Amino acid sequence: MTSDAPADISLRAARIGELAERRWSLPSDTPDARERARQLRDHVTTYVLPRVASLDTPLVIVLLGPTGAGKSSLMNALAGAAVSPSGVLRPTTRVAIVLATEADAPLLAEGPLRGVWSVCRLVTDGARPGVALVDSPDIDSVERANRALADALVEAADLCVFVTTASRYADQVPWDVLRRVKERGLPLLVLVNRLPSDEQDRREVFDDLSRLIAKAGLPGLDGGAGPATGPLAASGVELLGTTEGEVHAATQSLTGNSVDAVRAKIDALGADREARLDVARRALAGALAGL
Repeated sequence: MTSDAPADISLRAARIGELAERRWSLPSDTPDARERARQLRDHVTTYVLPRVASLDTPLVIVLLGPTGAGKSSLMNALAGAAVSPSGVLRPTTRVAIVLATEADAPLLAEGPLRGVWSVCRLVTDGARPGVALVDSPDIDSVERANRALADALVEAADLCVFVTTASRYADQVPWDVLRRVKERGLPLLVLVNRLPSDEQDRREVFDDLSRLIAKAGLPGLDGGAGPATGPLAASGVELLGTTEGEVHAATQSLTGNSVDAVRAKIDALGADREARLDVARRALAGALAGL
């Protein structure tokens, strides 16, 4: 990750956070500069410093996506119960749903999620030790507070699962968020929901999305950059997909082999401390390089 001592890393990161705090508080600065300073301040204080202090802090896996993409349906599938309301129509005020164990909750509230814990709702059924799954508000929400919460969760994450659809994967707003994912070297997994049943049509969607991912240079969960298709790809960004209609009505959850692959990946992280540490190291290295 780095040859520098943790104390040196913490000191330098803290100084960056202090400078960002000063820049953010300047009323005469441009809105874009102030927003960038706020982003850096949040990233340093909620992610970098807690992660440098302890790689064993529970992993934060954030589910991101536009309205109606199926993000909450994926959350329900991973929890094994209807823990997050799903559907295209959302309440005007939302919280982040955090799936974590009772033992991990205080570590999250005092660590990477402390800045947003007051607007998080904890659910424990189906949680994995050492791993926190977070269903974030829609990144294209009409509510500014919802978008701000989603942005803050990106700054606190160790891994991003981006949920989109076959008709919305090229929308501009999500790619604005994914650019921040690239800037901070955040490992990424992509699930494309509502794919057409025709194999050629599915291939066209994956090929075009692969092109966009490669062009953006997004970092994969296994350390590479550039597209890879299929579950558990050796490098690059994993592209997984579900077909239109793969939904369990009773639990409002996605079904299918790709969802099983995502679940298996998260189950493996929950069961393997070394695997969690590896993801944490990779995410921290990307964060430090971004700073």
